[in-house]
Amino acid sequence: MLHGKKGFDRIVYAFNNVLTKPVTWLFHDLRGGMLTSTSHIQTSYKLTDHEEATVADPLGLHFPTKKTVSLEVSDPLQVRLPSLKPPAQVDPSYGADFEDYAFDIHEWLSLVLLESPRVNFDDKIDPFLSRYAPPGDSFINSKLVKVTWQGFISPSWAHKTYVQMLLAVPQDAWFAYCVVGFGDGPLGEGKACTILKLPDAPKEFVSWEIS
Repeated sequence: MLHGKKGFDRIVYAFNNVLTKPVTWLFHDLRGGMLTSTSHIQTSYKLTDHEEATVADPLGLHFPTKKTVSLEVSDPLQVRLPSLKPPAQVDPSYGADFEDYAFDIHEWLSLVLLESPRVNFDDKIDPFLSRYAPPGDSFINSKLVKVTWQGFISPSWAHKTYVQMLLAVPQDAWFAYCVVGFGDGPLGEGKACTILKLPDAPKEFVSWEIS
């Protein structure tokens, strides 16, 4: 962007007339995986397996607050686990049975993500307040663990993490992987993608994408 162009003049106008109060900005450095912070000005990055270089941090002069995205592991969730397998008989265009299955399982996974008490095995909510029940006719008492990362995460990191889970989980086991982006709609709606690895099916998955 060059001085004198319309875009540049609009930025100058915004800073002079709109952005007149201090605001908090969130930045993510895409140059590499951050290893250590030696000061507010110098940051060390890993370039290769045998080489490291110290580069200047352009935000160092503004005394940034640096945050590290670390995992959070929930306590074991005692839930009513429904059957995660899709209907065995579906037509080529995926009939209503599969649509109902996809909607119900996605709703159940969303409640697990929120750690809602409605999916707890010992939930005894008054049916006048909530009539929700896990999908299906039969449930088993199961323990689940939720692992969460929250922050600026690149698509490549999310992809690598998913691949690592595929390699670590036994072929007959199941897991759900959900990535949610920042809200960008008028009501704060965000983009989300959920992938469910089906149990007892090493190469079968169900995916939901919300945008």
